[in-house]
Amino acid sequence: MVADMHKFVNNLKLVDNTSNSGNAEAVLSSLTSSVKVKTNTQNTVLLQTVKAWAVGPKERKISRCLLDGGSQRSFVHRDIVRALGLPVVRQETLNLHVFGSTSPVVEKRNIVRVQLENVWNTERKIEIDAVETPEVCTAVIKVPTEPIQAEIKKRGLQLGDFPLEGANEQELQMLIGADYYWQAVTGKVQRVTDSLVAVETLFGWALQGPVTTSSVIDTTCMHISLTEDTQLSKQLFAFWEVESLGIKINHQKAQRTQKLCNISNNLKENSQGQYRLPQTLCM
Repeated sequence: MVADMHKFVNNLKLVDNTSNSGNAEAVLSSLTSSVKVKTNTQNTVLLQTVKAWAVGPKERKISRCLLDGGSQRSFVHRDIVRALGLPVVRQETLNLHVFGSTSPVVEKRNIVRVQLENVWNTERKIEIDAVETPEVCTAVIKVPTEPIQAEIKKRGLQLGDFPLEGANEQELQMLIGADYYWQAVTGKVQRVTDSLVAVETLFGWALQGPVTTSSVIDTTCMHISLTEDTQLSKQLFAFWEVESLGIKINHQKAQRTQKLCNISNNLKENSQGQYRLPQTLCM
């Protein structure tokens, strides 16, 4: 990934010194940011993930499940067990084999019972006994991207794994292993591409296979904030005043000139040759 971020901040202060009441200040601030992020095209492999209602005696919750025919047992996250109050039906000593390990881990685990239901049709359901575990999977298993979601929708299929507001989209709460896998799938398969297939399950269609993802983000935004007061308004008025004529009128001088003209027109000479100014025009 190559990332380049640039920020430019400019603050311009306009001060009016023509008022005797003190300097009034207006601040014009502009912020321009440009962010460019480029990621190389890469392949990721989608696994069969779905969302289903997990139902227990205390509660029901939408949970993300991985359908994995390569696991001999099904597993459920400890947090789901506690939140739903799932009953412990028995305990078993298990030999847990992990990839890369030379010997299995022997542990005694609780086996709990949980009912899984289709999110849109609760009549489509399955009850399973699963091993309680502190962690189902730490790997990042992505939700199908929007273009893939659109393609599945165009085919008239209901995608089983979908964005859920306020949830961690990549976290798995349950794994349905080979002990229940063929009860959860119907056997129907549709080929989306040469390598990507859709598998119908009780909870919607699940996708499996490699997909190509790439993204380029190039955004530029500009924010301008103006704090204005009466002094700034006076400045703007003076600036724009008869701008098209290229002149600026001095209103105070114009008023004084007009007053002098009025005085000249209203002067009256008396019998002694003196001029008197009417009281109403006295300055």
